[in-house]
Amino acid sequence: MHGTVDGRQRKWDSFVITEDDYVDFLSRMASNTAVPSLFKQHFHNRQFLFLGYGLRDWNLRVILRDVFKDRQDKLRSWAIQSKPTELERKLWEHRNVNIYDVEIDEFVNQLRARRNPPPIPAPTPVQTP
Repeated sequence: MHGTVDGRQRKWDSFVITEDDYVDFLSRMASNTAVPSLFKQHFHNRQFLFLGYGLRDWNLRVILRDVFKDRQDKLRSWAIQSKPTELERKLWEHRNVNIYDVEIDEFVNQLRARRNPPPIPAPTPVQTP
């Protein structure tokens, strides 16, 4: 939250702000410019693969909220993130994103191995005497 609190006025003596309140605030502040409408339309029916992004980044969370807020279909997406916190797991889950706890380099190596599997050796011919 940005700003000041004046304790001299009773009406401002206490208040509660949730994480969603702050994300809503950031989203309103951005006036829907976090994601241009052209991209938003394109992303609306797409699945995503997030590589190395953590949801501790408020800017990413504002973008995701803008992209995912009007989605009715709840398309499944994926995130590759090393050592996600329990909070990050819950935040990804809330956005219908499966998270995989793996280092990016290991993930890329696994992709390469699947794309270019080692050649299957030719069978050794049976020798007859």
